[in-house]
Amino acid sequence: AASCQELAYRRMYREAAVAWAEAGCQVHAITLLADPADCLPPGFWRGMQFSNTAGVQLDYCEIGYGGGGAWSMLETWGSNVSINHCDIHHSTATSGAIRLINTGITPAFRNSQVRDSNGYPIYQTTADMAPTYENLTFSGNTTDAVYLNGGTLNRNVTYDGKQLHGSPLISGSTLTVNAGWTLTVN
Repeated sequence: AASCQELAYRRMYREAAVAWAEAGCQVHAITLLADPADCLPPGFWRGMQFSNTAGVQLDYCEIGYGGGGAWSMLETWGSNVSINHCDIHHSTATSGAIRLINTGITPAFRNSQVRDSNGYPIYQTTADMAPTYENLTFSGNTTDAVYLNGGTLNRNVTYDGKQLHGSPLISGSTLTVNAGWTLTVN
């Protein structure tokens, strides 16, 4: 866990980043944490929810100390979501730090880590979706795996374990592949 001193430093950085942006400077890092001045525990804020019409791109971000109960820190119902070069950590959500909700969605998660969180780093409410997972690292989570809640596949789906650095896929219920579709696990 971050010390109060580290959290105060992050707050100063965020305040400086706002001033830089107002002055016309380009600011690349995005930090989404509970208010560091209060030294709040993981799970203090619930998280962000991206609807099926949202267009979201988060690059070079830090997202931490969120989630709570069944609320994941990042929840998406849509495909137009891209998370790249992010550090996602200290979620207390029981349903995963990141939760993917709708069938058929294709969000992208690249070059990021999910660490030190309760439950799974990524929780799919159905296997019937085709997210992109590239160069993801999981560590220190309750279970370092992608959780698939089973279901019936009505599309071709490929999972590449090398892109998850060897972390497994876990299916929590029956997974059926309909005729004409394939499930590929590399």
